Amino acid sequence: MSGAIEVGLNGNQAMKTIFREWLLHPKQADYNLLKDLRKKISQSPLTLTGRWVEGHQDDLLRFEEINRWSQLNVECDRLAKAYWNSCTTSNSWIPNRGFANEGWSVWIDRKKLTRIDKHALYDHVFSRRTKAYWSQKNNLMPELITTINWDAYQHALKQLPFGKRRWLLKHTYGILRSWQNGKDPR
Repeated sequence: MSGAIEVGLNGNQAMKTIFREWLLHPKQADYNLLKDLRKKISQSPLTLTGRWVEGHQDDLLRFEEINRWSQLNVECDRLAKAYWNSCTTSNSWIPNRGFANEGWSVWIDRKKLTRIDKHALYDHVFSRRTKAYWSQKNNLMPELITTINWDAYQHALKQLPFGKRRWLLKHTYGILRSWQNGKDPR
């Protein structure tokens, strides 16, 4: 079997990403979908190419005045908006699915991640244990821990020289106090 298919996309970046003009990275949005599409394109006996179609041309011209590719794009946008509104109204979003050529995927609370977000993974794995530790260590209520601006804390900590950062972390954990009292902090 042989032949060719040209796919029209109104996202120039998406078209370039799908048709391999740059490398994929697991952190980028829709990594799983892009990886699957690329694999299917590479395995297809057909030649697939992409065409950029300028979006929202119907905002400037009447529908009858734009070319067939643009008309199809307008129709796809209309259908996508109708689907979005339907899902929003009925609160019935379809969860992310696995793809045949995906290889492996990461799920948190029965929801598939579409990209690898190390902060979400770390938070899922360690947040309960971390909050429990700090609550017990400093007699803090768990609700108070969520009011701490951790991003600002991290930014401020990175501004310190390594030695001061290490001292501050040890002080915070109570290691220095334990050593001063002759106790092993572990």
